[in-house]
Amino acid sequence: MKLKNALEELKLNETEQESEAINVVSKTIDKKLRQLLVYLIFVSVLTLLFTVLGFGSFTDQKYKVLIIITSALLSLIVAYYLPSKEALVTKESTLSRFKRIDLIHFFLLSTYFVFILISFVVRTAVVEGTSMETTLFGGDKIIAYHMNYSPKRDDVVIVDMKEHNFEQIYYVKRLIGLPGDKIQFDRLNGKLYINDELKQDVPPEYRESLAQTLNGLSNDLIPKGSYFILGDNIQTSLDSRRIGFIKEEQLVGKVLLRFSPKFEVIS
Repeated sequence: MKLKNALEELKLNETEQESEAINVVSKTIDKKLRQLLVYLIFVSVLTLLFTVLGFGSFTDQKYKVLIIITSALLSLIVAYYLPSKEALVTKESTLSRFKRIDLIHFFLLSTYFVFILISFVVRTAVVEGTSMETTLFGGDKIIAYHMNYSPKRDDVVIVDMKEHNFEQIYYVKRLIGLPGDKIQFDRLNGKLYINDELKQDVPPEYRESLAQTLNGLSNDLIPKGSYFILGDNIQTSLDSRRIGFIKEEQLVGKVLLRFSPKFEVIS
C-alpha cells in the first residue's frame, strides 16, 4: 500500500485496511526521522568545521553560533517527536504524528539546503567604511558568490587581507588589473593606465607608493597570479596603490548584490 493510499484510508471513517494503513504511515515516519537525523548530523559537523577550523570566510561569528544553537534545538524537537509503537495505534494519533513530522522534515530539509548554499556557494557580509562609495556604503549588507569563482575585470570582490595585519580582515574592492595586463603609471601627471586605457587620476598621496609597487615590473605586465584592486572612492581607499598586488588566493568571491538597506544588483 502506497503512502498516498494509506493516508486516504486513514481519513475514512471506517475501513478494513486501517491497520495496514497505520503500518505504512508509521514506516514513512520512521524514514523521515532517519533523514532528519542525518541532516542534523551534517549541519552540526559542517558548523563545527567552519567554526573550529576557521572556514566560512567573512561570515559573521554570530551566524555560526546561531547555526549551532539551531541544530541543537532541532535535535531536541526531533527527539521529542520520535514515534513510539504504543502511540501509533489509532488512525487519529498516526495522522497527527505524520503531519507534525512532515512539517518538521520540510523545515529542517529547507534549513539544511540553505546552510549548504550560504556555506559553499554564497556568503553574506556587511560593508564597513567609505572606500567603495558610491557603489557601496558603510552598513550595506551584501551577498557574494565564491564557489569556483573565476576573477574577471571590474568585478566587485571580497579580498582577504589578514596577511597584511590590517584591523579589518576582509575588504570590498574592485578588480581592475588581471595577470598579464599592461599597467603603467605616469607619476608626473598622476595617470594610471591599464592596457593603455586611463583608469584613474591618482591623488598625490598615493603616487609614491604606487610608483614603488610598479617599479621593476617586467615589460609593465602584472605578474602571473597577481591582481590589481582599487576602491571606487579614490580619495579614501586602502588598495593596490598602497599595498601592491594581491594574490589569487586572497580573492574570496564576487559581490553579487546588496540586499539591505535596499535591494540592488552590484556590477
